Amino acid sequence: LLQLPDLSFLDGMEVLGAKLVFAVPPPARITTFELRSLSTAWQPGSATWTSPWSVAGGDVQRNLAGRCTLFPSSHSAGNVVIDASAILQGCAEGAMSNYGLILKPLENEGSGYSSAIVEAIAQPSAFQLIVRFDSAE
Repeated sequence: LLQLPDLSFLDGMEVLGAKLVFAVPPPARITTFELRSLSTAWQPGSATWTSPWSVAGGDVQRNLAGRCTLFPSSHSAGNVVIDASAILQGCAEGAMSNYGLILKPLENEGSGYSSAIVEAIAQPSAFQLIVRFDSAE
């Protein structure tokens, strides 16, 4: 779960590009992550797999925001970049609420990471959000 900063500065703007950058070690097996926008408000430190969601694992927007696949043999520890432009443009247009993001492995794959590594990856300081924007006029 990733809590985004206040994005009100994007109101009425055109998002030219946005990317979410985070560092990860190589996974134990091929792991594909999806990035989706959350549709339910939550509080850091209190959200679990089942709470406050109506669906276990998090209430998400239907549209996929981004995806990345990591491979154990060819992926060395380093930065992963996922395009988050569609999510931030949706916030700028008022079409999406800013309840944050969720990055999780595809349901049929599981994760090539131990729970301790997932917790380390999920720390807010591990992520960087880079946004380029301009007036929509």
